[in-house]
Amino acid sequence: MKKNREISSEFARSMEVYRIKKGISLNQLGRNIGISPAYLSRIKNRKRNAPSVPIAMAIAKELDMPFEHLMSVMGMNEEVRDIFELLTDNEFSINGKLADSTIKEAIVGVLKSVLPVILKGDMQ
Repeated sequence: MKKNREISSEFARSMEVYRIKKGISLNQLGRNIGISPAYLSRIKNRKRNAPSVPIAMAIAKELDMPFEHLMSVMGMNEEVRDIFELLTDNEFSINGKLADSTIKEAIVGVLKSVLPVILKGDMQ
């Protein structure tokens, strides 16, 4: 994964758009996720490095930001897409049985739900 901690303007902009859409203040967002409003303000104004993946995921979850959008604005969309393409575009077997499209889609679905946990310590 990319280790660039420079805050992306897309992440800052997305955080603001989703926060306004949800109708909550920076103070409320901070209280809801246990992060100081000052820290969130520095992210918003691009005056600090990018948040760690767990903090970015907490922000995204609270603001109902889709996982794929979060990965894109965090600059990890290519890596995630590569993983999904490897699974869907290649043949492989599970317990001796060739994985069909239903199994591949199920695996991708599971990965989408567990990938935030896998990435938890990355970019800290």
